[in-house]
Amino acid sequence: MAFGEFRINQSLLAEHFGVSRIRAAEVLARLRDQRIVRRDDRGHWLVGPLTARAVRDEYELRAILEPIALRHSAKWLESDEIEAMQERIDSLVDREHELELHQIERVESDLHEFCLARSTNQRMLNVIERSQLPILVNNVFLNAVGLTRELPELKEHQIVLRLLRGGNVDAAAQALAQHLNNAGRRTMQRLKSLSVLPEPELPDYLVHL
Repeated sequence: MAFGEFRINQSLLAEHFGVSRIRAAEVLARLRDQRIVRRDDRGHWLVGPLTARAVRDEYELRAILEPIALRHSAKWLESDEIEAMQERIDSLVDREHELELHQIERVESDLHEFCLARSTNQRMLNVIERSQLPILVNNVFLNAVGLTRELPELKEHQIVLRLLRGGNVDAAAQALAQHLNNAGRRTMQRLKSLSVLPEPELPDYLVHL
């Protein structure tokens, strides 16, 4: 999605994964419900592009909703859970060697999923989950250019978790909103950078339009 717009060949998709056309259609329908794929007027399945406008809109939504969800959820978080998350982020900031993507994904999940998950507003959590698609831009970008321990998002995570551990939930929520605003700007820049990178090798069921 970060590299443009593609048509999905349903038959080749089913063949690629060794499933029936019916099962492939079910999966595509679920992805449509999550706003990842869509159908055009001729019934073709399409995916992408992930535009700068979409990235901006999704981060704006997250910056509004995630701090609210954090305020809802924070009182149900155990102190040892917050401490473990803080130790993970501290170890990444302090380490001397380059990071791996799975480590970044873990601390992203800590802050943007686990810390929010105990909100009782499930509808809000569903909207937040569907608005996190632009994260794939960062994953593609970091895979392409390599990871270093100087990622600014790590220190922003650190601030949120330290405030949360200290019991200052309102300040943690404000820091989370600022982090998401900053992350939105960084993701926009990374999306622009991807335009000059070579297109990755595609499976045969995707056709670049």
